Amino acid sequence: MALNTEEAAEALAGKQIYMYCTGGVRCERAGTYLRALSENNSGAWQGKKKPTAIYQLKGGIQKYLETYGESVEPKVEQSDGDTDDKECLYRGKNFVFDPRRTDPVIGNGITSKSSSGSTDRVSVVGQCIICSNKHDDYDNGFSPCDEHESRCCRCRMLVLVCNDCRPKVRSCGEPENADLTDLLCGRTKCIDEGNVAENVETVRF
Repeated sequence: MALNTEEAAEALAGKQIYMYCTGGVRCERAGTYLRALSENNSGAWQGKKKPTAIYQLKGGIQKYLETYGESVEPKVEQSDGDTDDKECLYRGKNFVFDPRRTDPVIGNGITSKSSSGSTDRVSVVGQCIICSNKHDDYDNGFSPCDEHESRCCRCRMLVLVCNDCRPKVRSCGEPENADLTDLLCGRTKCIDEGNVAENVETVRF
């Protein structure tokens, strides 16, 4: 959600706002920007109530997972030396913005041990955009550096497509094929209306 829009101002005005992101950097910027917009009473925020408070998860999801780990009841040391038993509430993989795609060590979708002693708790929160089956691998078993990821043919956004549906669609960068349907990030259309070649002006230097 863009913060300087009527939609954002209506949804967030007068409320407590909680933000989180992978490492905390985007939240710091977004929080500062949102505070400036609301306090200056500018743009879409003109005449709207300021948020009552803006919070962010310190250090982002990465720090949360480093602290609480992937076991159900990790021990968190308190300032008085005692330990605090807390359940790790995170489910799924921790997406990162580098060639690894997801953190292979922390937040890899596998909870190492449940309260029953089982070690095979796997939390898949994603689903295939085509058939809606559970799926969380953008690369369908390949390494991200192999560049076999599924991307929208219009805006290049990463899209989750399961192994059964992947052969039925053409991803961005693949050759035209009349037998395949072009993969789009909104299933039947691209949801990113602004990111298209016709809307970009190029200047030659």
